[in-house]
Amino acid sequence: VREGHSESFLPLPVPASAAAAAAAAAAAAAPGTSSEPQQARVLGHCSLADVPVDKWLVRNPDAPGVEENESGLALSEVTEVEPQAPKPSSVLVMVQIDPNGAPGGPDQIRQQLMALAAALRAAAAAQGLPLTSLLVQYHSGVANAAPANAPLTPFPGEATEGADAKQVGSFSDVLCEIKFRVSPMAFFQVNAGATCLLYNAVGRMAGVNPNTLLLDVCCGTGTIGLTLAKQVAAVVGIDNVESAIADARVNAEINGITNTTFVCGAAEHVMESVLEEHAPKHSHLMAVVDPPRAGLHRNVLRALLACKELKRLVFVSCNPDSLVLNAGILCGRYLRDWPVGTRSEFSVSSLQQCVLHTSLTSSCRS
Repeated sequence: VREGHSESFLPLPVPASAAAAAAAAAAAAAPGTSSEPQQARVLGHCSLADVPVDKWLVRNPDAPGVEENESGLALSEVTEVEPQAPKPSSVLVMVQIDPNGAPGGPDQIRQQLMALAAALRAAAAAQGLPLTSLLVQYHSGVANAAPANAPLTPFPGEATEGADAKQVGSFSDVLCEIKFRVSPMAFFQVNAGATCLLYNAVGRMAGVNPNTLLLDVCCGTGTIGLTLAKQVAAVVGIDNVESAIADARVNAEINGITNTTFVCGAAEHVMESVLEEHAPKHSHLMAVVDPPRAGLHRNVLRALLACKELKRLVFVSCNPDSLVLNAGILCGRYLRDWPVGTRSEFSVSSLQQCVLHTSLTSSCRS
């Protein structure tokens, strides 16, 4: 299940004292009365660079050197209370089935999918949710994820919004004040508020300027490159998912962003040619890499290290194990000159995003 929203939502954290007061008010209130603490949509129309990051900082007054009047939420006030987000403006549901697993064959599959569609639409209507796309993916075998070429179609009798010959069941979302079309198989961060803070950190670490060529490796639907596009001369995004690259190109168009190029292909196969074509045209080159959990392919690492024009690299990782392996290779030539930061993406799990910033010095080159 994937949700899309028509506006950005970046809520302030809920202090423990406010959460406790809301809980006490709820206990004393009449049934059906809401007393949740109000959440401010603080992002509004401000730029990504102007996000008031200090409001999400946590300070520990018992730590050495910490002043009582320093900004940030006191450690004792940190809570796991989830902010109340607005309802989505679109909902996509995708069901994966084994086409060989039904004793009654295709007819049985069709009947069960039509019954499931009716149940899902009734449940969505009861909760006031706009169910805009119902998709079924056919895949036989056991795998962590279906291959990219697994057949993906609408439910029997269903039409999908935003569909075309190559795009089945895309939905729209807004992240950091930029609108995105997202296809079912494309990667897209689900925690919009935390992602805005993450991309703000990436932008600050990147040290971009109007002369910068930003290389966005493993770009997905173009989120990092497009959110930073206004601060740089040009963006080149690379991803091996064809539908994600199609999304990225559409996303640049619908947001009026004209300084982007998106290349479809495995980064280890296209990195060298991309650098040869684009790097000589710009006086300042920096890269952001946001790979899947397996990390960067060794050929991508080689290409990054071999590019003499590349002076800065920001590495966003969702897997500390692969980050250690990749950073060990990169930091043999790169010098880390910014603290490593982590941002929790999901309060209900241990998943985190780690951001590492490195600078390449002339003494490191062989």
